[in-house]
Amino acid sequence: MSRADSVSVVIPTYNRAHCIRRAVESALDQSAPPDEVLVIDDGSTDDTESVVKAIESPIVRYVKKKNGGVSAARNLGVDLATGHWIAFLDSDDTWRPTKLELQLRCLSATGSSVCFTGVAAEGGERPDGIAELDPDLPADECRSYPRPVEFIARSLIHPLVVSLMISKDVLIDAGGFDEDMVAAEDTALFYDLTCKHDIALLNTPLVDITTDRVVAGLSDQRNAGAAAARLDCAIRVQAKALGHISGQALHPEERMASMRIVRKRLAYFLSRRSEVAHAMGDHIAGKRLAKEAMSLVGDRRTMARSLMLTFGYRWLVPRLRRKWPSD
Repeated sequence: MSRADSVSVVIPTYNRAHCIRRAVESALDQSAPPDEVLVIDDGSTDDTESVVKAIESPIVRYVKKKNGGVSAARNLGVDLATGHWIAFLDSDDTWRPTKLELQLRCLSATGSSVCFTGVAAEGGERPDGIAELDPDLPADECRSYPRPVEFIARSLIHPLVVSLMISKDVLIDAGGFDEDMVAAEDTALFYDLTCKHDIALLNTPLVDITTDRVVAGLSDQRNAGAAAARLDCAIRVQAKALGHISGQALHPEERMASMRIVRKRLAYFLSRRSEVAHAMGDHIAGKRLAKEAMSLVGDRRTMARSLMLTFGYRWLVPRLRRKWPSD
């Protein structure tokens, strides 16, 4: 049985030999060192293996698997982890030295099983949503929120997985990361957690994230097929979010306000998916998706776009094919 304060770090990686050592060393250099660091190589074809194996630390475990996506890599790391707590780090990001120590302290103080911290981008921005989730949370303080399903609608962004520390049992109970999703799997997990568990937020940027990519990620692609897959995941997550909100004991006014916000998001993603369908020549699906978007009553821009995609798509197709090429 693992100790109550034991921590396993899971680092999924794919063709990140140029930066994986920096990520691993940031996990090893913690003021409260982890018990193990699991580097899950998702089928890299570069020098990732040799770089990781050159790191002289008895707690670093390198595991190579067939390429299956980041969710599969994270889930394998969770399965192999022996710690009571799981913390995630991406191979192109780094932790600040007190990250694990402050999170363990926050979890102990609040009694929560889930804790997210702030993150800092290269330009100093805070793309973690904490200020929107709780504008009254002072800097450098932590606070726990009982099953905060209202978080789903409070911010366009949410705390990032690279800042997450979570009980292994809670993560397994939540179903882990959905391996069928090529995008928004972290959003899906965050939404699920808000419905079942208290969530602690630590309003301190303890993770430095980078936007520098050597291998293009899905979000960098304009290919119609990749965009369709990404948007399908976003639609699925927002549709599920409506169910989450309607099924929780919120004040009626807050429930209605939250559902309006999520409907607008869902309408937006449906209208963009309609664009891609038209670009790929599937005009029946394009019109159906646009009509679904209009039925949700999105913002004016989304409504206008959906109207054009329903009745005037023939004039839009050349531009949409340039925007979402199939090659």
